[in-house]
Amino acid sequence: MLSTIAAMSENEEAQARQQEPSSDEPQIREPSQVAVANQIADELGEHDTHVRFQVVRIVKAIGRTAALSFLAKAKEVEAQGGMKTNDGLWQGLLPRTAILACHN
Repeated sequence: MLSTIAAMSENEEAQARQQEPSSDEPQIREPSQVAVANQIADELGEHDTHVRFQVVRIVKAIGRTAALSFLAKAKEVEAQGGMKTNDGLWQGLLPRTAILACHN
């Protein structure tokens, strides 16, 4: 009986070691919300500190994945010639903060 318990314990330990990442392997971390916000602001060509701060706030509010999705949508709209405005004109979205425009 004790040998069975010891064998089960050894199996559990072996499984735990397989699941734990070794300290030798580098840990891959996702970029922070601020890093994603800076990436988005850079891609939009935003240099104004206030606007960049707004992008950080947006990323913190909606999350990194959604913010990057909106950036992709903005790039797609831009590639197709822009977005039609209320006065009937077509306007490019980039390089301005386009995340809010795509959210509507």
